[in-house]
Amino acid sequence: MKIGIHYNIDKDSDFSKTSAVIEKLQKEDFEVYLTEKTDGYLCVGEDIEIANLDCLIVLGGDGTILSASKLVFEYDVAILGINLGNIGFLTSYEYDEVDSAIEALLGWNFRVEERHVIETSVASETYYALNEVAVARGSGNSPFGHIASYSVYANNNIMDNIVADGIIVSTATGSTAYSLSAGGPVVEPSVDVMIVTPICAHSLQSRPICVSGNTKIVLEVTKTTFPCNIIIDGNVVGKLRVDEALLIEKSKKKVKLLKPKGENFYNRLHTKLTKR
Repeated sequence: MKIGIHYNIDKDSDFSKTSAVIEKLQKEDFEVYLTEKTDGYLCVGEDIEIANLDCLIVLGGDGTILSASKLVFEYDVAILGINLGNIGFLTSYEYDEVDSAIEALLGWNFRVEERHVIETSVASETYYALNEVAVARGSGNSPFGHIASYSVYANNNIMDNIVADGIIVSTATGSTAYSLSAGGPVVEPSVDVMIVTPICAHSLQSRPICVSGNTKIVLEVTKTTFPCNIIIDGNVVGKLRVDEALLIEKSKKKVKLLKPKGENFYNRLHTKLTKR
């Protein structure tokens, strides 16, 4: 079996945890390839095409899985997340459970969860997000003022005119991330919805709204002192200026996550939300 490894250098700066996982995999005769060129190891892109991997193991937290998702959603390659971070909603195992993860790999003893991806278009650019797309006031704005005004449309119908720090449009997967911090609901990952969540809205009438996953959402900035940031899965990728339109819709692409067969979403949710 051909296994890719994508690891977070900040959470494993001395490479000790990653190298220990590689050693365990190689003892079980797995072929191992790193997504970053590293002396002494085979590399994805040079020694094997990513499409030919049987699985991509991600060592890190949710952010690392988000970056890894951009590598695989073009291909039929599933992600197995091993948590080196803090919360790790998207991961399937903690680092001290690596042996269990490898045992499951040997028998391919997993549930495969397909997670929806949202596609975002503005001007000539297209971006993909597993968690969320956000538009938020630019860095030139004072944290104590200069909030922006937005119009949100659903299938060409006005949903709301919102004065706020920003707007988040998330998948069900992303409901436990930025949207949750901004007051959005937790949604079971299998539910096909998008969640529109204002960030620090200036009016109490502007509340999070869940819409069908097939909805086409258009987000416009109607007033701002500085251009707003377009944020994809936590990364600023561009600016949205007054009267520019951001189209957000469900993509045909999906991300596959490998989950233990006995894992229950609600038990995991309780564990992660109460983790200290």
